[in-house]
Amino acid sequence: MNRNTSPRTALALGLCAVRAHAAGPAHAQGKLSAEEAQKIGVEAVVYGLPLVVMDLTKRVSTNVPGPQPNAHAPINQLGNALHIPPRPITPWCG
Repeated sequence: MNRNTSPRTALALGLCAVRAHAAGPAHAQGKLSAEEAQKIGVEAVVYGLPLVVMDLTKRVSTNVPGPQPNAHAPINQLGNALHIPPRPITPWCG
């Protein structure tokens, strides 16, 4: 995919692909019930949203001129974290 493609464009293309490949008698006639539309929408979010979030995280982490002390770095370079993150205080960490 082109690096200039926005995440919204990628998600829209993915939704179109899901819609185009979802074969069935209702789709062949061009009619879609509300239940089927909701099912397609839920599947698109479940499978598409993690991909969009992962791409946004990659863009934020690699959109720097050089390695940074917060472990962000350009693609194919390593950034070192200067400190170990503090342990979260939660009841399930013990």
